[in-house]
Formats: sequence, structure tokens, C-alpha cells
Amino acid sequence: MEGMSLPRPAHAGTTYMITRRCSERRFFLQPTPLVSQVYGYLLAVAGARTGVLLHAVCVQGNHTHVIATDPDKRIPAFYEYLHGLVARHLNASRGRWEAMWASEETNRVRLEDVGAVIDETVYTLCNPVSSHLVERASDWPGLRMWWADEPVVIERPEGFFSDDTSLPDEVTLRFVPPLALAGLDGDDGVGRLRRALDEREDQIRRKAFVLKRSFLGLRALADQHWSESPESFARRRGLRPRVATKNKWRRIEAIQRDRAFVAAYAACRERWLAGDRDIEWPPGTYKMRVVHRAACAQAPPG
Repeated sequence: MEGMSLPRPAHAGTTYMITRRCSERRFFLQPTPLVSQVYGYLLAVAGARTGVLLHAVCVQGNHTHVIATDPDKRIPAFYEYLHGLVARHLNASRGRWEAMWASEETNRVRLEDVGAVIDETVYTLCNPVSSHLVERASDWPGLRMWWADEPVVIERPEGFFSDDTSLPDEVTLRFVPPLALAGLDGDDGVGRLRRALDEREDQIRRKAFVLKRSFLGLRALADQHWSESPESFARRRGLRPRVATKNKWRRIEAIQRDRAFVAAYAACRERWLAGDRDIEWPPGTYKMRVVHRAACAQAPPG
């Protein structure tokens, strides 16, 4: 599979952190009411269409983070629908025709345990602070929500969808606690998450004070134009992890499972290209199952 991105399994019940970045790091997702409405509306629609459960989201100027669980092995359809329509709507509102998203594939990280779910949720919600945009994440003017927040009703954005669209006039954007955190501390992890968020924000502010580094602030954010990009240097060709856990042995096991999947997928692909249509693809295969109706093995229970 030289020249191709490695296949990724999609298993029912998996919780992910999904990250997508804008082309050239431009601020196409600047925190404006329009961007929040478009992204929030389509996030709710994508979740309803695919059955994906939403846990947290943070939309920053040039990238997004979503924490979600995939009950029915449809996570690629979820973010393909979401990202496709968000780009088309925002491009239309600005008279653009070029790609809005970076050419790299959507980053999808499996959260292997409770600790990973908590850590990546804190990372997602605290991102505006760790990026030194605002001093407190609650001050972020863009879309930032999680399961402790009340559901919000969002009207269908104007300016792109036709009058006879089948999309609803309004949707309810709702976040639910991950199953892994159900009953944690008696409140689905809300108390634990709030404490972790407060500690993380305090840590970032203390470090910024020591290093004499300032936060951008709301006024400077409002002055940014969507065609601009950060002046800071961006690291290239870094590692793109597929799993998250602090447990060494669980991480090794997860990586080994991924390698076994890639090897089995490659063997099946070779036979498929040779004309064999009777093969059974490994559990978690998505594109061959959905697009080509190929037979896939069932994942073992548990």
C-alpha cells in the first residue's frame, strides 16, 4: 500500500478524539456567530444521521477537536458529512472555491480507557487557553461545549441550503457523557473534569507568567481576518498517534492490534485486486464494507 494512508479499523462502541485542521493554518473557523452556527448545526445533524454520540467539541480559528463515540461503526461517515458541508457552507458565505481543510486526512485517535477519555476531553476544552488565546476557556467566544452544558437549539444557517432542503429548520445540539465515565464520582465525571480543567488552566497561566508570555485576548481575536494565519512556526511531519492511553501495556497491545489489522487488510487487498471476491476482510474494515459491499469478519465479543 505504498503511497496510501494506512487503513484504520472502525469498531462499534469506540470513543475517539477527532481533529481536523484548516488549509495553510488559516483562520477559516474564526470564532464568529456564523461559524458557531454552521458548525454547531451540522455537528448535530451529522450525529443524528450516523448515530454518533457527542461528548465535547472545541472549534478554534484553524482547527477543531471533537470527542465522540461511534456505536455503529460509522465514524468516517460522520466526519466526512460534517467536514464536507461545513467547508461548502463557509466557502459559499465568503465567495471562496478552494479547499478549506488541509490535505492531510482527518486525525482520529482511539481513546483506550477512562484516563484517555478524561485527558483528551480536558485537552479539547482547554485548547483556547493552551494556545494562549484567552486566559480562561469559559471566555472562548467560539463553539466550545461538553456534556455538562445544557443542550442548545440551533436554527438552520441561511445562505447555502436551498429552500426545499430536507434538513430540519432547527436542531438540538446535545452532548452526553461517555459510557466509560457513567457514574464516575456519582456525576458522570463532571466534577473530576471540572477539577482537571481548573488545574490545567492554572498550570498554563502560571507558566505564561513565568515566561512573560501574554494571551491574545478577545479584542485581538475579533480583529483577525479569516484569510490570515498564525505567524508562529508549525512543526511538520510529526507523529500522528492513533491511540491514546497512559497505560504502557494497553498502548502496546492497541498498537499491535492496529499492525495486525493493517497486515490482514493488505493481504485481502492484494487478493481483491487479483479478482478474488470471496475473501473476508478483517473486523473493523469500513470502506470495502460500505462502498463495495465486501464481506467482513465480525469482531470478537468484548
